[in-house]
Amino acid sequence: MNALPEYNAITLIASDREDLAVVAGLIQDSLFPISDSQFDASKKTFVVVLNRFCWEMVSEKPPYIRTHSILHFNNVISVFSQDVDKSKDRIYNLLSIIPVQNGDEQFVYLTLAGGGVIRLGVEDIKATLKDVGDAWHTTSRPVHENSDLSDGR
Repeated sequence: MNALPEYNAITLIASDREDLAVVAGLIQDSLFPISDSQFDASKKTFVVVLNRFCWEMVSEKPPYIRTHSILHFNNVISVFSQDVDKSKDRIYNLLSIIPVQNGDEQFVYLTLAGGGVIRLGVEDIKATLKDVGDAWHTTSRPVHENSDLSDGR
């Protein structure tokens, strides 16, 4: 396989809905086992280690790039999940991050393929996405029904 195209690890800080939309675009189709996520109530943090597809480096044909990233939320006061099996170390596909204001309450929804949801109750939006470790090649690119690019899978 060819050498990796020039890849620069990213670090992004999100402090509002618009920033979080940028982060959401970069983490779409990230993979993670639920054991790689942790809520620390005493520190008000939620952290998940992702196997991130590098959408910012996508081309029309392989090779594509993946890397490990850490998604870290501060000011988290609660975590609730629905249709997430915590007893098994199943791999989840993170599809989107959606901030929602409900009166005085603010939530961030992490939506998962297959209908699962992780809902973070937050005081305000404070998130960081940081690539860690080396990037690597992959021949598979996530494909969505409304995707313009397709590798035939």
